[in-house]
Amino acid sequence: MIDNWNTRIRGDLVELVPYRRHFVKRYHEWMGDEELLENTASERLTLDEEYRMQEEWKEDGKKCTFIILDGTRGSGQGEEAEQARMVGDVNMFWNDYEDDSCVEIEVMIAEKSCRRKGFAREAVTLMMVYGMSSLGVNGYTAKILEKNTASQKLFLHLGYKEVKRVPVFSEIVYKLSKETEAWQGLVDAATQLAVGPYSVDGQGP
Repeated sequence: MIDNWNTRIRGDLVELVPYRRHFVKRYHEWMGDEELLENTASERLTLDEEYRMQEEWKEDGKKCTFIILDGTRGSGQGEEAEQARMVGDVNMFWNDYEDDSCVEIEVMIAEKSCRRKGFAREAVTLMMVYGMSSLGVNGYTAKILEKNTASQKLFLHLGYKEVKRVPVFSEIVYKLSKETEAWQGLVDAATQLAVGPYSVDGQGP
């Protein structure tokens, strides 16, 4: 998505940065893991296909992707420093044909050593606040495999409610709407969101 191409979001634990070309090789290595492919409903791609996908996602107005960087390991910039701090990604998809202000959100912590450290929770929270305050999002859904109990607990903790089950895909669908106390928390957090310009060298777009 062009809207976030020059955007960096900083939290206490993580930084969100746009999915640039220098992240593709490491991302491709992650997606060789069968568990990650299953949990993200992804297909295995060749490296060349991954590079093409990254370019397509940049231009796609219905997909917003940020790479999650470990913010506890300093704020080193430059391609190699950022690659070393990669831990996963967080995405929004505009695929609700009845309400284009409601988006699907998903998160992946690919580095196993970085799981259960609060990175996913903060990344999703930052993404939701950004979507609400900058992209006009008015509701979020999450589709999670029935066996992925860690992700289920994460979204329930964030205030999402189960709305349906899809047995054919072994999925549970969760939703967070504007009428909830959790949403008001996002509104309050928007005033504190640390959004700034992104470039690899840290000097701006």
